[in-house]
Amino acid sequence: MQATRSFSKSGSGIAFDAERAIQSLGRGQTVVAVTAARDLMPASFLAAIDVEVTIGVPEIASIRRVIHEVCSGSPRGLKVGDVAGLGLIELATAIRPGAAKETIERLRRSSANTTRVTLTFPSAPLVVDLVGYGDAKTWATQAVQDFAEIRAGKYTRLTSALLAGPPGTGKTLLAQSIARSADVRLVATSVAAWFS
Repeated sequence: MQATRSFSKSGSGIAFDAERAIQSLGRGQTVVAVTAARDLMPASFLAAIDVEVTIGVPEIASIRRVIHEVCSGSPRGLKVGDVAGLGLIELATAIRPGAAKETIERLRRSSANTTRVTLTFPSAPLVVDLVGYGDAKTWATQAVQDFAEIRAGKYTRLTSALLAGPPGTGKTLLAQSIARSADVRLVATSVAAWFS
């Protein structure tokens, strides 16, 4: 088995050395490419892949084990919400030798920076200030609480709702209000846009 780094500097970026990979394949060698960015690989090489393995974000128990091995102290305080939105690169840069408590704080800061959303609807009222929405307001209030629990690392089963009514009855305003109150991203669309 031979290990070589088949990526070469190309100007300001990094390029895959396809010629070297082709020569290795021609000699009957197995070529293994590892990348954090699939788009660095040429399309011709991607088309020839026999096996592709995508490594996802590890479970919270695995992250705790890594912190336990690398750091001093206990990672017991680490919750799912502390690593929300983090990928392998963010995890690897935050987990380093030192106190587990400091590592957990780095993870929390990184997660907060990753999951923070700029409010698109700053003029939308908060859910608590809505008037005349009846059961829809009750559901929206619970949805905002559910998002807060998820951020705190608690397992919460979100419920869904279908908002129906003629134009001008406040469906979009309710959705904007939930997004603002829960500090979550709202993807606004329409049925007409789906088919255009």
